Amino acid sequence: MAVLSPLVVEVFGPSCAGKSTLIDGLARRMAADGADLLLHDANRPGSRRAGRLHQLRGYTAPGFAAWCAVNPGRAASARGRKFALSLGLSRALHGRPGVHVLDEGPMKRAATLVRGSTAPSRLLAAIPRPGLAVLVTCDFDVRLARLRATGRDHARTLGDAELRARDELRAEGDRWVAEQLGVQLLRLDTTDGQDWSGHVARAIHERMQAAPPVDRRERG
Repeated sequence: MAVLSPLVVEVFGPSCAGKSTLIDGLARRMAADGADLLLHDANRPGSRRAGRLHQLRGYTAPGFAAWCAVNPGRAASARGRKFALSLGLSRALHGRPGVHVLDEGPMKRAATLVRGSTAPSRLLAAIPRPGLAVLVTCDFDVRLARLRATGRDHARTLGDAELRARDELRAEGDRWVAEQLGVQLLRLDTTDGQDWSGHVARAIHERMQAAPPVDRRERG
């Protein structure tokens, strides 16, 4: 019996760029077409503490372990733990048939960890390449208004100039991670409020049509 081959779509980009809005629209479009779209958010595992321990023990790649050994402070930070969790989820999804959309995945987390760290290639080597990577960007001033309106934690504690500097470093990190991984990158600018969900849905359909189906008998 043939089933859909795994396709992992990772959506990443800065805060308030419109990632959640894009994913919600994509889910509606895929459902209307009769296609199942499985959404995953690494920030919301069923049991965060148990999930984190499981991911660290069960999914830590040798490269990531080596990076942790030479960057113990970063590895033990909240960002490092979130990266480990998102890495474990991403690795697990690559073995499951169907279309999986990953929010808050390892590409986003890596962008905040690799720059300035020791042996950054070790961290990057641990990331499973998604079948489609979607980088959502947006003009900083537009996002700043959204950040202030939604009261994000970092927006409450940082001034506009600090947020802009942080944003520029983050954008550089996003581009660098995507380039180093060599993934197929779909760049979307949501500054004018355009709905890109149909564009992403077509890209998913194209990749699914190009991939051979999985035979359950071959999977054992």
